[in-house]
Amino acid sequence: GFALVTAALELSPRLGEKFGLKILQHVIPTDRKLDDPVARAALLENGLEIAAHFDQRDLVPQFLDRLHGLLQQQENADVKTLAALETVLMQSFRGLRRLGMRNELARLLDEFARTVRPENDQTAIEPERLRVLLRMAGGWFYFGQDRGWADIDLARDVLLEGTLLAEGHVGAMKQTQLAV
Repeated sequence: GFALVTAALELSPRLGEKFGLKILQHVIPTDRKLDDPVARAALLENGLEIAAHFDQRDLVPQFLDRLHGLLQQQENADVKTLAALETVLMQSFRGLRRLGMRNELARLLDEFARTVRPENDQTAIEPERLRVLLRMAGGWFYFGQDRGWADIDLARDVLLEGTLLAEGHVGAMKQTQLAV
């Protein structure tokens, strides 16, 4: 299952292209069997990484389509899931950059930003969600876009207004995590 395919993907650069190409054929069938969005994202990210490693550009669109579908299903995901997804997605950006797939990378980043950012009120983003957006700001800067500054400014405003500190110990911890 998932653990076997993931381990094989991780070993494939050392075991050679023939082995890696054979394992890449198992990524999508394994993804179809998974329910956990973080596990699915990790599997697809590993597939993207190995496809990039062996210069298999024809497989990348299939993995990206599944990743886009996964992100579209996460509109109501909790912040913990979004943070885990962000960590996995930022890893996949390296593989896409290596392949020179800037448009695909920008689309993936944009899709994830829509998933993370609540559409109703831009000023009431909870600190944990704002932390994810701050980590994504680097992706926007990579593209020469200033979109990341809005999230940096919002985080600064949240930190300086001190409302988190008024929430006691939990608020102070959120304040510290956001500042870091």
